[in-house]
Amino acid sequence: MAGSTDEIKIMKKVTFCESVIDNSHKSCKDYKPRDKTSSKDNPTTDEQKDKKNHEWIQGYLRLAFGLSDPESLRVLDEVSVEGVARYIKDNKCKNIITMAGAGISTSAGVPDYRSQDGGLYDKEKEQHYTIDHFNDNPDIFYKWLKKLFPENLKPTLCHYFIRLLHEKGLLLRHYTQNIDALDQLAGLPREQLAEFYGSITTSYCMECNQVYSQDWLKEKILTGAEPECLEENCKGIVKPDILFHGEQFPPWLEELSSEDFCICDLLIILGASVKEQPFRNLSSKVWVNVPRLYINLEPPDPPSANMMMALMFGHTFDFDSEERYRDVFKQATCDDGCRQLADLIGWGEELDELFTQNGGCSDPKEIGDDISSQKQNGIKSSVGFLFGIL
Repeated sequence: MAGSTDEIKIMKKVTFCESVIDNSHKSCKDYKPRDKTSSKDNPTTDEQKDKKNHEWIQGYLRLAFGLSDPESLRVLDEVSVEGVARYIKDNKCKNIITMAGAGISTSAGVPDYRSQDGGLYDKEKEQHYTIDHFNDNPDIFYKWLKKLFPENLKPTLCHYFIRLLHEKGLLLRHYTQNIDALDQLAGLPREQLAEFYGSITTSYCMECNQVYSQDWLKEKILTGAEPECLEENCKGIVKPDILFHGEQFPPWLEELSSEDFCICDLLIILGASVKEQPFRNLSSKVWVNVPRLYINLEPPDPPSANMMMALMFGHTFDFDSEERYRDVFKQATCDDGCRQLADLIGWGEELDELFTQNGGCSDPKEIGDDISSQKQNGIKSSVGFLFGIL
């Protein structure tokens, strides 16, 4: 059943979607997860933001045209996972941004998106992922969404590593393309999250705007009942508060990312593709000297040989050249990569305790072997959400 009036008011404050179709007036647009205190260098006026953007572009251009020595930009004592661990351990960073895709949730039983061995996305049924198709055929969508609700869905070790960064006071923001809400289930505060495609935490009636909880929606989906509004004299369809193909990102996301990435001092990308927007551009939004750790089963495609094109369209990683000075690739599952990083920092026991006390998805000691065997054939962790980036 629908929650109480007070609960509904609270949930409506975090309603995500802003549709470009005809239901935009039914969604709240005022949610801006902005609770962490920013540094004194964070721009606050348009003039300061313009100055920061100019300096950011200038830094990349100087590097592209050989006017900056990459070694002079290096802040890691070693361009490796060990170097990143020491960078964190020695308190040289305090505004870490994590960017996550479907790869952080696969060990919880959530299918990834585009992998050949069980990915959710079907190119031939692309129209099923649009807002227009949902309006006409919500039952088809909900049958498909049922795959996102494994029984006893629980956060992974990687989710708890992100929470540990928060508890250490090091997490500036967690940007995610996933809609499974496992970040919140792991205990990450809402204000620390930037969900590009919303989440299944709440749903709302497309007719009267009544809000429903995740538990209510999950019960409907698992029993095969079409989620229909319970309000008197309303038979509207209940829609998860997520972004479909045909809807646009909330405007606050661009503003938030612009503010966050200019003060980020370490970027960690977890189980996400950087081939598609918005992560493609975001990965290059940090300053030219900021270390970037990429944990995934496969590296991203090689960047454009044309630096100017790479700057314009994002994705400028350099994992292999002799000039590399900040980019580190760890080929591993997200759980394995985060476990190694935690052990190197000296947080291994804390991570295990946090994971087991909160009932993580499996024994943390067994995660590596289980996932390695499941992924031996190279299943790709891809973009976490399922519609907006087709």
